[in-house]
Amino acid sequence: MITRESIENAFRVTAAIGGSTNCIMHLAAIGGRLGIRIPDERLNEILRRLEGFARTKVATRGYQALYERSVMQAPAGCDFDFLVQVTDS
Repeated sequence: MITRESIENAFRVTAAIGGSTNCIMHLAAIGGRLGIRIPDERLNEILRRLEGFARTKVATRGYQALYERSVMQAPAGCDFDFLVQVTDS
């Protein structure tokens, strides 16, 4: 049975093992389909409780950092500046 608690536990496990952001998005989608919405504030609270136990640092480089900078801020306004055409000069 999928409940709010089971989704939060799955999020905890994913964060504790350094799992992918894609997994978090799928957990949110599964919850959403079932009418279970876990606010970002609650997810941040769970992460704070894991500090010292798991790797919960925010990425500063790579695809994870790009995702956090460009996609996670979407509620504040769409930002697709990272989708640029690369041309050889």
